[in-house]
Amino acid sequence: MLPRKVRRELPKLIEETRQLELRRKEEEREADPVSHDPQVPTIYTIAEAGDLHKADGISAMRVKYCSDVTDFIVLMHGHSVPQNKAIANAIEDAMARKHGIEAKRRDGSVDGGWLVLDYGSILVNIMTPKKREYYNMEGHWRKQGSEPVPLAHVLRSDVREGYSTGRDVTYGGGNRQQPWEEEEVDPFWS
Repeated sequence: MLPRKVRRELPKLIEETRQLELRRKEEEREADPVSHDPQVPTIYTIAEAGDLHKADGISAMRVKYCSDVTDFIVLMHGHSVPQNKAIANAIEDAMARKHGIEAKRRDGSVDGGWLVLDYGSILVNIMTPKKREYYNMEGHWRKQGSEPVPLAHVLRSDVREGYSTGRDVTYGGGNRQQPWEEEEVDPFWS
């Protein structure tokens, strides 16, 4: 058992250490803008591959300074099982062809509505619209201090509006609103 004085001081010491770590990470972030990150071209490859297979809501964020698991998260959704399979396959092909990188693993499944392609420093999430809205990963990571990766210049012009900022997950491109009622079954499975 720790001495009483150490037990009293321990929470204060832990908080001071946490604050020092936060300041250190903030200083690193300021010295390392997203636009200069050497992984950004790889993110563009992923976004372009998803875009070529008409993935919607493509967004990317750097979480390097707020996560110990990965550096980047890329999110997108498709509207059917075959489309999400095609998106995943296109991303894997483009990454192997352009960068010589293979996913370390696939986690989840398109049949389950959420597939993750794990490239170590990049996690690519391909989801159904309902899963994406429910889990709101953009909102979670924004609260943690993620940094958006601008993608508008690599995406098709018909889907740029409303998607490069993250949470605005309108369905079907542009500013169209959700085409089904909340009470209905997820149209992804119809």
